[in-house]
Amino acid sequence: MKIVFLLHSYYKYSFGGAEYQVYLIAQYLLRKGYEIHYVFLGENRSYPKIDNGIKLHPVYKKRPLIYKLFGKSYLVFGNEINSILKNIDPDFIYHRNFSSIFLSAIKYSGRIKCKTILHIAHKCDVNKNCVNFGSNIIRNIYNRIVKNKCLKKVDYIIAQAKYQDELLRYNYNRKADLIMKNMHPYPNGKLVKSEQLKVLWISNLKEWKQPEKFIQLAKESEYTNAEFIMIGRDPKNEWSEGFKKRISEIKNLSYLGELPIKRMNEFLAESHILVNTSLYEGFPNTFIQAWMRKVPVVSLNVDPD
Repeated sequence: MKIVFLLHSYYKYSFGGAEYQVYLIAQYLLRKGYEIHYVFLGENRSYPKIDNGIKLHPVYKKRPLIYKLFGKSYLVFGNEINSILKNIDPDFIYHRNFSSIFLSAIKYSGRIKCKTILHIAHKCDVNKNCVNFGSNIIRNIYNRIVKNKCLKKVDYIIAQAKYQDELLRYNYNRKADLIMKNMHPYPNGKLVKSEQLKVLWISNLKEWKQPEKFIQLAKESEYTNAEFIMIGRDPKNEWSEGFKKRISEIKNLSYLGELPIKRMNEFLAESHILVNTSLYEGFPNTFIQAWMRKVPVVSLNVDPD
């Protein structure tokens, strides 16, 4: 049986919580004897064809005028994705962290005997009025239309938490077929906490993650001996440059950029508090990683059941 994972990115090349969870699921299914393919939007042509048993199919990014309007969308990449799906001839297509490229799977499955699976990644996936910060109004309207169509046509929906199932029922009159929590490997070895109080913030620098709240917290705690650390991918734009300048001016705050998951877990193992300032999330990987290492989580808005 062939299973295709269709996402924007592969976790080794653009690390994110959804991508890591998909990788864990893919590895489990490989051990069960399934043939696993991974279709994603690629940056270049240097990717290997197979990674740890997973067959990679990068769809190379193009920059036509339509890309400026619709970004990483079905309109830009749909034909190429559809061609790859035809060549693979999958039995299931799995998508996570909703994007309009999932429309490729919906259209393909409508013509072929193939089942589609949507795994909800965060609250925005099941909220009609959620917008993508930084996107133009045309792109947001288009994505909303495509999401409505996909949620009506998809064969199976997996939720991460009960509240997502409730929102799915309320907003789209659909019921989740399965509620499956996120998972992580158990940590090895003893946990040795730092003598100095360490407070972490782990997220990619995005507007809806509200990193400025953590910067404010560190600034207001300068009189303490606590060390504040930020970890996450830098989009390297004017918005993030402003944040990095503010961070450099606060003596008890440091920004380490994006780190591999092993290094991130090492920081958690020696830290005391994890702070989350996001407006919304799904079921954050960092929460589970923290709990497994005896780190309490202070969350401003997010409550994953």
